Amino acid sequence: MVLQVKELTKQFGQFTAVDAVSFSVEAGAIYGLIGPNGAGKTTLLKMIVGLLEPSAGKVLIDGRDLAASPEYTKQRIGYVADVPYLYNRLTGREFMHFVADLWGVDKKKKNGCIEELLSFFDLIRAADNYTETYSHGMKKKLALAAALVYQPKLLVLDEPFAGLDPKSTAETMAFLQKYVAAGNAVLLSSHHMAEVVEKICTHVGILNYGALITDGPLAEILAEAEGKYGRPQRLEEVFIRMVSGVIE
Repeated sequence: MVLQVKELTKQFGQFTAVDAVSFSVEAGAIYGLIGPNGAGKTTLLKMIVGLLEPSAGKVLIDGRDLAASPEYTKQRIGYVADVPYLYNRLTGREFMHFVADLWGVDKKKKNGCIEELLSFFDLIRAADNYTETYSHGMKKKLALAAALVYQPKLLVLDEPFAGLDPKSTAETMAFLQKYVAAGNAVLLSSHHMAEVVEKICTHVGILNYGALITDGPLAEILAEAEGKYGRPQRLEEVFIRMVSGVIE
């Protein structure tokens, strides 16, 4: 199992942002985490990648505890935040080299890998421009390219398709499917249920008020809803029923 989340909890004072969440993501899977605004998705993802310390529970990457083996586990995680973290006064190519060097990518392989990723994400023409000149979509693509330069086993993506044009969205979805077919795993959050989650996610978890209210293979969740309501269901319909009363 690439990722195991066990009873993960985060409290801020008296407020419980994430409440004893447990799930797993296996190699070859794309797990879509969905939920209303304020449900705790970003907080949960930040704990999984080690940016927030949980109040309770644990995260296992390839069977190793994130807290006990941070160097080993973090080298196996690629993370892209909703708002990408870039250095404005580095060019796109310089940023890629910075990340590669940070993670100790083999120097003989580094240049070829960087150029391949810049080309795939259609960033070659802008590679020598400062990242402060990039559009939001270009920043998202550069952050994803940088997260892949050290070849992590798990990609954790917070709203990866927000700000991408339809062409970039389609290309990125195709890339993620190819990435997991090679034995890797993806955990992503997204509000684009029909356009993204239903198309590429193999598994889905719905988070509401910090708690995971359903979790499992997408096909099984939809089939169960169809049996209950007597007609084929879209994920968005299932989601709205499950979080009924929550205001976005």
